[in-house]
Amino acid sequence: MTYGTAAINEIVWAGVFVVGVIVSLLALADAQKTLHYLQAAGFNGVRELIARGNVINEYHRLAINCIAVMIGVFALASEPINKRDPISVLSLVTSVGLIVIGVLIQAGSITDRRRRNHGIAMLMEASRIRVEAIPEQIQRDTEAIKARVIEVEQGAEAIRNTAESIQQGQADADIERKEDAL
Repeated sequence: MTYGTAAINEIVWAGVFVVGVIVSLLALADAQKTLHYLQAAGFNGVRELIARGNVINEYHRLAINCIAVMIGVFALASEPINKRDPISVLSLVTSVGLIVIGVLIQAGSITDRRRRNHGIAMLMEASRIRVEAIPEQIQRDTEAIKARVIEVEQGAEAIRNTAESIQQGQADADIERKEDAL
């Protein structure tokens, strides 16, 4: 079955790749958003490297889908080779293969997008837990500092008492020497 110069199988696989372009554009935007989030949050190193790799993967998928759409446009615009049988077995097998390739590329983009969103949610949860733990940590640190201040004050008091005892002992020794001298 044909519509003008286009066979139905060509229309289907070209349509699959048009949807693939849309999915790739959405996944690319999401991958870029994830990379920007990680950079803004100060996550660098391995996480940033993985995020950059995800952006590059989505650019590759977008390019593959765009090339397939261009091929599809040319296939749709060209006359069938055999006008009596426009959908040959080879054409059908090729179309099924192209449809499967398109679906697998889109599935990869969708799977990666879900994984990225899950990873960002995990990072945000970990950050939230760390932020929620800050007041408790401040309380523990404050209590530790207060205990240390008390220890220092007690040590200073002991030093003062020792110094006073020494001074008192020296004063008593001076008095005894004066009495002995008289």
